[in-house]
Amino acid sequence: MRRCDICDEPVPQNYLLTPFGKAERADFLRNVTTRSKFERDRLATLKGSEEQGILCAEHDLRSRQCYLCDRYTREFRMTPKNAMQRSEFLSKIIAQTTVCRDRVRALAMGTQTAFFCLRHVVQTQRPTIVANVQKKQHGTLRCSLCGSKTTPFCFMPKDKAHARKFCAALTGLDETQREIVDWFLVNDKRMTVCRKHITTFAKFAESQPVGSPAGGLGLMGRTAGKKKVMKCVLFSA
Repeated sequence: MRRCDICDEPVPQNYLLTPFGKAERADFLRNVTTRSKFERDRLATLKGSEEQGILCAEHDLRSRQCYLCDRYTREFRMTPKNAMQRSEFLSKIIAQTTVCRDRVRALAMGTQTAFFCLRHVVQTQRPTIVANVQKKQHGTLRCSLCGSKTTPFCFMPKDKAHARKFCAALTGLDETQREIVDWFLVNDKRMTVCRKHITTFAKFAESQPVGSPAGGLGLMGRTAGKKKVMKCVLFSA
């Protein structure tokens, strides 16, 4: 495991890499914070080196720690100071667990400033990437997240509770794809997801007979020319 070039601790899941360009590297290191002489000396060594460095995200002055998931990110939203705006902002926070909901309620009653990563903030505008990947070409379904035409597909359930469970089980999503998922949940739209994001469901479905519910998950077949295409469907019931 690699260690941070500033504090010499094992690098956590959230880390940053120094840019290669001289100007970009100097600008990046200007925003690095240190807590001791040891860290200041290591920062000075890093400034004089041309090798790419790796840092814990907590050393970056531009990053903030999310109030709910503790992730460090440069893309965040801060609670407004105005009481009315603060209440409206917190009502749109996506808190999927009881603990998170309790923390948001406690925050609403106080004046503490908190930061939230985009994963927990409802996006007011639909991400442009959604419109691009949702288009059908020659009658073929496309994944709402990555635009892939790989089959089988899963369809997000209509029921809100089932839809949230379905989205919580999706894997391998980047920041933009999480925003897309949040948009579909908030706007009650149905999402088409390829097997890449639902590996567990797809493997299970492929082992079941065609048309069987299989505990809520079944396969539906359709004929496209001479080729039979299998679609994986998650039933909301």
